[in-house]
Amino acid sequence: MREVPSDSLPPDQEGIEQRTTRDPAPEPERSRTLAAGRAFLAAVSDDLAALGRRLAQSFRALTARKSQRSLPTQRASAPRRVVIRFARAIAVLAVLGVVIFAGAMVWALHDLPPERPVGDGNSPSLILEASDGASLGRVGPLRMPDAARRDFPDNLVKAVISIEDRHFYRHWGFDPQGVGRALSRHVAAGTVVDGGSTITQQLVKLRILGRERTFTRKLREALVAMWVDLHRSKDEILTEYLNSVYLGNSVYGVSAAARLYFDKRPAELTLPEAVMLAA
Repeated sequence: MREVPSDSLPPDQEGIEQRTTRDPAPEPERSRTLAAGRAFLAAVSDDLAALGRRLAQSFRALTARKSQRSLPTQRASAPRRVVIRFARAIAVLAVLGVVIFAGAMVWALHDLPPERPVGDGNSPSLILEASDGASLGRVGPLRMPDAARRDFPDNLVKAVISIEDRHFYRHWGFDPQGVGRALSRHVAAGTVVDGGSTITQQLVKLRILGRERTFTRKLREALVAMWVDLHRSKDEILTEYLNSVYLGNSVYGVSAAARLYFDKRPAELTLPEAVMLAA
């Protein structure tokens, strides 16, 4: 502080100025306070630095333990990822298969012709008999009124299923196993032995699509057979087949064959007679 001459000060301020210039005591106390503050800040900074180092070490140790634990988990999760990807691929293929099958079914059912009559519907059937009722002959196909399922004996039904379609009650109108067996027989014989058609497919061929031998017609036959199997019971399909199947000599249906060959109703057929008709 700059000193002012005492003779230039007023009498009442002269004593104050003298006390100010003579009291140097507060300066050492201020320096000690500053030194203590600096020491406190240094100690706090050292403690914070030590705490930071400990936290860093703890974090590194925790990270190392987690990485060691995650290795087996990653190894174990690899097969799981493969399974998930495989399941997704299967789901996509299933959706595509459903879309393709739906389109094929629409193609097969589009413009489907009505059911055909049994045999040649335009040809009359004439039976010539003598005065005593003895049959003298027949002109045209032989047909009889349709029989109910209960009119066919179990021996006949079992014989037909075992010969024509052993998986009739298990498939959905189309039997891939039957097609495989038919192909193997074709290869072994070197020629076409049979078509491997199910009873439902034969019914579709008899009553709807006809006997055209093309791959397109065969594919359509299989699809329509699946549609028929979904909309009719197995007994309904089997009954209509037994009333429509061609059994030689222009005879259609088991009832007509039993009457022509054995002069019996279907319920009266013996086991050998039923097997002969089924074959």
